[in-house]
Amino acid sequence: MIKKMMKTNISKTIVLVVLLQLCAVANFSLFISPFSLLRAQGLPLIRNYTAAEYGAHNRNFDIEIGEDGTVFVANFEGLLYYDRAQWRMIHEQENRRVTVVYRASDNRIWVGGYNFFALLQRKANGELFMKRIGKAGMFTGEVMEIYEHDGVVQFVASNNIIYEVSGGDLKFKKQANTDFKTSINSDIVDVAALERGETDVLQEGITQTEVLDGGLKALVKDNEGLVITDDSGKEVYRITEKNGLCSDQVAYIAYDGHGLLWGATAHGIFSIEIPSAYTWLQAKDGVSGEIQTMAEYGGVTYLGGNNGLFRINGNAVERVGNLNIFCWDLEICSRGLLAATASGVWLIERSGGVKRLTSNSTTAILQDGEQLYVAEPDGVYVMDVRSQESGVRREGEKVKVCDSEKVMTIIKDAKGTLWIQNVYGEIYSKFATWDKFIKYGNDTQRQVYTLVKTGDDVRMVEASDREPFPYPAYAMTDDSGITWLTDKERKHLYQWKDGHRVSDLDSLLNPVGEMAVGALFCKDGKIWIGGDDRLVVIDTNKSQLASLTAKPQLLFRSVVMGRDSILWGGYGEMPEQLPTLNSDERHLRFTFALSHAPLTGQTLYRYRLNDDQWSAWSEKQEVEFLNLPYGSFKLGIQAQLANGNLTEVTETRFRIHYPLLMRWYMAIVYLMLLAWLIFLFFRYRLMKLRKDKMKLERIVEERTSEIVSQKDEIEEKSKSLEKALDDLNNAQTELIRQEKMASVGKLTEGLIDRILNPMNYIINFSKVSNELLDDLKQNIENNKDKMDENDYLDTEDVLDLLSNNLRDVDRYGHNTTRIIKAMEEMLKDRTGGYMDMNLRPVLLQDEEMLHNYYAKEEEQYHIKMTFDVPDGEMMLHGNGDMLSRSIMSLLGNSVYAVVKKAQTTTFDPEVSLVTTRSDGQYIVTIRDNGVGIEANIIEKIFDPFFTTKPSDEASGIGLYLSREIIQNHGGDITVKSVQDEGAEFTITLPIATHINSDDYE
Repeated sequence: MIKKMMKTNISKTIVLVVLLQLCAVANFSLFISPFSLLRAQGLPLIRNYTAAEYGAHNRNFDIEIGEDGTVFVANFEGLLYYDRAQWRMIHEQENRRVTVVYRASDNRIWVGGYNFFALLQRKANGELFMKRIGKAGMFTGEVMEIYEHDGVVQFVASNNIIYEVSGGDLKFKKQANTDFKTSINSDIVDVAALERGETDVLQEGITQTEVLDGGLKALVKDNEGLVITDDSGKEVYRITEKNGLCSDQVAYIAYDGHGLLWGATAHGIFSIEIPSAYTWLQAKDGVSGEIQTMAEYGGVTYLGGNNGLFRINGNAVERVGNLNIFCWDLEICSRGLLAATASGVWLIERSGGVKRLTSNSTTAILQDGEQLYVAEPDGVYVMDVRSQESGVRREGEKVKVCDSEKVMTIIKDAKGTLWIQNVYGEIYSKFATWDKFIKYGNDTQRQVYTLVKTGDDVRMVEASDREPFPYPAYAMTDDSGITWLTDKERKHLYQWKDGHRVSDLDSLLNPVGEMAVGALFCKDGKIWIGGDDRLVVIDTNKSQLASLTAKPQLLFRSVVMGRDSILWGGYGEMPEQLPTLNSDERHLRFTFALSHAPLTGQTLYRYRLNDDQWSAWSEKQEVEFLNLPYGSFKLGIQAQLANGNLTEVTETRFRIHYPLLMRWYMAIVYLMLLAWLIFLFFRYRLMKLRKDKMKLERIVEERTSEIVSQKDEIEEKSKSLEKALDDLNNAQTELIRQEKMASVGKLTEGLIDRILNPMNYIINFSKVSNELLDDLKQNIENNKDKMDENDYLDTEDVLDLLSNNLRDVDRYGHNTTRIIKAMEEMLKDRTGGYMDMNLRPVLLQDEEMLHNYYAKEEEQYHIKMTFDVPDGEMMLHGNGDMLSRSIMSLLGNSVYAVVKKAQTTTFDPEVSLVTTRSDGQYIVTIRDNGVGIEANIIEKIFDPFFTTKPSDEASGIGLYLSREIIQNHGGDITVKSVQDEGAEFTITLPIATHINSDDYE
């Protein structure tokens, strides 16, 4: 779609300006006409975007609104789009201009231009791009219009051919009957006429009609801007360059459904807040300076301010006469409108004429019946209204009634009391029965007050007051009894009635809350608010239009890392978690916007990070973090609408990796490094101390070298002498011990021989005597009949007693012999017969002997006998017979223990031998689960002649000899036992590492 160039016609404008000037010269006599009675309604608020703002060419051809509120514009440089936060551009690959943008029924955006046709799509990260449809060179010329027919997207090109989209590609549909000219001055295509096959399909006159809410329509007039009509077709507004539009050459318009009309023109882009409850008159409309007072008289609205007195006709603001001086107050009287100005009081007559009544500067006026109160610089005067109206001056007609200087307000309440307030906040009053004004308070207090009329009463509000309402810089009571108040800065206008705040219009007042109020009046449901260089009119009858901007969606429109790395482009469903960033990627900029918002008022935004405190409200639509810390973050944003409502919080999450040197496992490294440094520090200190010590020692040694040398010599000789004495003492002690042992051995050996032989005779004689007793018993038994019975019985008892005594002699003789032989055994030399040997065959031999010697007990008591002997040679230096005897003695004790227990208790007897190697030793462990050893005697079992067996069964030297043999081999025997649970003997023998097994074999 290409708009043709518009024509400019200024003749009507020139004529209108001339007429206005003539009317001003003629004291507005012409404005008695019906045109003078037109009520000012202002214009919708207009926002123009220049090429410098949106960063592209000033010529635009088409505009469309996306589903999410994005504004898409066909621009001379490419596809321009506005996400309500920032303008961005998508260029076609060959930098061709975009002439048409179209939103299909499925909300997809199609784009056409010079020699190309594309579909707008988004990347995985939410960025938009144009995907070209159809092969390059498929058509030539400009895309004139894109539309849908029977659900199929198609377009007509300037080559007079209609194409349609089929299966993601383009195909030829038909030849059109048009005769398009290849030019940038083409108009909008009438699609219906095109489909009907007509030749002339270009729109003329009204080139487009857009239906708005509120029964309004927007009409684009060829080269004449916009016309807004109501549902009856009556013109409501005519919006052109003269009253604020960026260009009369409107190419295309689009309504967003939320009270904003967007338009693309040959000289920029505009948005208009329509329909709206707000209309505006601004500096461009003639509003000049700060508005201080307003009044309606004769159907015309008058504005007074620091730049003079003005009147509003229609949508235009014009000066009244030559009153270009400060106008402070307006008051309606019987003959017209009185204006208090810096050059005196002026009368604006109903006919439009302007007459000067006084010449002194006047800041406030009030008509009270036939009297007129006038505030001049030196005080307040009262005049007769009739004399002022007639123009006849009489003596004493001007009387000073109050000496207060620079009075700004004169009010009369329902009781007839007159109130005066000056610029210093001083209050004067006069009751109806008083003849003069009395100042409130005293000069020493210097309180600052303002007068507020609420209903029929007048209230004095001090600057420090908070109740019933804070000090207002502006206050006015309308005809309905509602008091309008502001804060101390004349902002945030609100209502007060019957002692409480009225909030029914807050949603309409909040959007203009930042406007400083200078004047206000209400009539016919409209609120007129004057401020600096602007006047806003709020139509409360259209309050329902506020719903158009309700519940907008707050969206993240872009997330940029660094300067240009886009993490999120703003389109599609935003991921809950953004891609994880590296530790050096800590510069992030987030842009956000509402899907729709009105032009009136401010939309404020705030943000918070990780649910921390919210930031201050701001108009900025972006937040930038230059050097974020490392870790995980949650960014939340919220908007405050112009009416004061808050949106829901929108959030996104992201994470910044900790650098390698700050990750958790590096803490261990740092701790180790710190420990190492501490170690090095202490080591250094220790080495330094050592060096200092060595240095000191060297000094001491050097100074005492001779003494030390002499001392060393003496000590060396003393040590040598002591060693010689020790060696001599040891030799003597050893010789004495050996001599004693030899003497004891010889003595014992002699005694053994002398005792053993008699004991053998005693044993033999006891046996022979027993045999003789047996023969004697037999003889007596044979001669029993010959003996007296009593003698027989006595003899038999004597013989039995003698037999028992002889048996005891035999038993004790054997025991004595056993002990003597044990002593003899103890005296034997066991230091000989040692050789390099293999212990394994000895253990295997002992296993066989154990089974043979105790075969009967093994079978009778079901004793489990196990040997665990490792494979391989077990080399040591020793005597195999002695080792075998020691081991067999311990095994025999184990068999005895389990048999003894089995005779009284039912259990599973076990005897085991386990051999292992550890720490250069063979460890032979002999275990049994027999009766065990009592704890109070376990320390005595290795003592000679100590035994727990009966004396006729053991001599008590077995364990003693076994330990002596093991100790002679360089080993040892230890014991652990629990009574009634078993015992464990552990033999340790040193491994002979010096033996070569090959040599042994």
